[in-house]
Amino acid sequence: MIRTPARVAPAWLLGRSGNVAPIVAATKTAQLADNPASAELRLDADAVRSTTSSGPAS
Repeated sequence: MIRTPARVAPAWLLGRSGNVAPIVAATKTAQLADNPASAELRLDADAVRSTTSSGPAS
């Protein structure tokens, strides 16, 4: 599965502990395919931790 930012962001939220319900939206038809695909993407604890600690992109 291709890991696009639109797929990784909700997967990252789902991978964190606690009760989290990501709300996704689309402004283009092509973006609709990323929404269900993000639910299928599983990030392991190391991936969630490294993404969390990497900070914002510059």
